[in-house]
Amino acid sequence: DSVQKSISYANSQSTCRSAMERIAVDLRGLGFSLDLDTVVPIETASEYRITFLSDLNSNGSIGLGERITYFIDDNTSNSLVSGSQNTHDRVLRRVISTGSNPLATPQANAGQIIAYGLTQRDSTGTPHAQALFKYLSPTGTNLMGTSYDPDGAVYGKTVEDSNLGKPVGSGATQVKTIFVNMVIDSEKFDNKSGRFPSISIVGSVTPRNL
Repeated sequence: DSVQKSISYANSQSTCRSAMERIAVDLRGLGFSLDLDTVVPIETASEYRITFLSDLNSNGSIGLGERITYFIDDNTSNSLVSGSQNTHDRVLRRVISTGSNPLATPQANAGQIIAYGLTQRDSTGTPHAQALFKYLSPTGTNLMGTSYDPDGAVYGKTVEDSNLGKPVGSGATQVKTIFVNMVIDSEKFDNKSGRFPSISIVGSVTPRNL
């Protein structure tokens, strides 16, 4: 049983590392071929969700597959987390714009699962307290605002519209660097500490097109 748990935990780590690579590729291409005077490249930038644009076919409009959302799904019915002994496990999903969801709005149980076992536990052991995304200005200022994500508080606090360049034409986005921090727990409960030990998989991306 302990061997199986170790394998599962290793798989979770591996999946998160692969997800980090996928996110980094998408974020580096954020804003590709966009006219930043007429389009806001990052539509929503929250603690547990980001939605952004890239004109992948350079046709001057945002079509299917060119709006991307990453978010932590708070729904636990998926089998990857529903069978876990750790009730704080969540999945990370990637959603692209489609005919039925043109805004790539995050929805429970919708979108591709690219990582699982995320708890976002902070240094005190509190789950869902460590932001998945952090957004920095060119001077290194943390841009996180005090209001919540427009699609729900479950996605955490969000960067104010003025710092994203909204409304269009009011100024460039202030986001220069995006930090990504995936926190996952070991599947083995530590009786001494009274919690599941955590590790962080961290990366940062500076989008090329902003």
